[in-house]
Amino acid sequence: MGVWNDVYQSDSALRRFLDERLPARHQVADEWSREVGRSPRQPMRLGAYGDYTFIGTALEMRIGLDLASKPAYLPVLRSLTAERCETLLRVAGFDRVAPEWQLPDITEPTILSWTRATHPTIVDDDQVEALLACYAAAADARTARVCRHESTELQRRIAVKGLNGVGRQTHPDHDREVTRAMTPLWQAYLDVGRSSLSDLGELSLVQIELASGYAVADLLIGTTVVEVKNYADPAAEMRAVLDQVLTYALLNRWRPHLTIDAVAAYFGWQAVTVSVELDDLLNVSTPGPTPGLHEISSDLRQEIANDLEDATYWHECDELSRRRV
Repeated sequence: MGVWNDVYQSDSALRRFLDERLPARHQVADEWSREVGRSPRQPMRLGAYGDYTFIGTALEMRIGLDLASKPAYLPVLRSLTAERCETLLRVAGFDRVAPEWQLPDITEPTILSWTRATHPTIVDDDQVEALLACYAAAADARTARVCRHESTELQRRIAVKGLNGVGRQTHPDHDREVTRAMTPLWQAYLDVGRSSLSDLGELSLVQIELASGYAVADLLIGTTVVEVKNYADPAAEMRAVLDQVLTYALLNRWRPHLTIDAVAAYFGWQAVTVSVELDDLLNVSTPGPTPGLHEISSDLRQEIANDLEDATYWHECDELSRRRV
């Protein structure tokens, strides 16, 4: 349940609204496809022990850590051991700050203060380990979501251990497969991806909840909402990607405190960033007068009100489940 599901459903309230009110929007998606298609970089075929979903999430996390002035994703990184988490943050270019009030026996990295010191420029063994740590945290977060409905904290921990303790992640080929996939992804990011994303501005937020339980965007860089994607064939998914980021911008519940005036996507295998100003997108998408942002945003929320209400309800149920002891 959420934006990413609804943009693929032709009969969803979201798709019906977009098709009726912004029928020509996919001109932009088609141009994005042509732009990404010009990249000489090719995706890698994974073996049995690689997972495209976790690799994509890990890449998103590693990019967020690279662009941020202070560490991001700290709630997710708590699943790592303290030593591995601290190593990841240091390799990502952060140094610990020791404020006067900090107690000397506090060693948990996610509650310590950190500041940006450097930016990595090469892919070495330390960077590979950082990528593997991000992958592990992404996998742990996914497993925790799967197991959140277990009735007690002990049962949840047993379930998580069962899912993580056996299977692909303990196979000797697992880390080699993840390394084989993520190393070129990270090298491509360092070569061209970092500069193209930095051109959008400074990273402001990660994992921005724009509609409770329904719309959570990957990154906000400057005033541009950005999704990180990891598709072997981006053209096949491009229209859905555009609908996703457009919906995020229209559902921005934090307006005017949080400005979103452009949408973008970064495609990891191709190391290409595509973007468009929101006003330009709305102008291209309508054959008649361009609708105002406030008007179309309000109309969208009314049109999908039942879906937003359902998403909020299940999101709150998940939160209650997570707090059970």
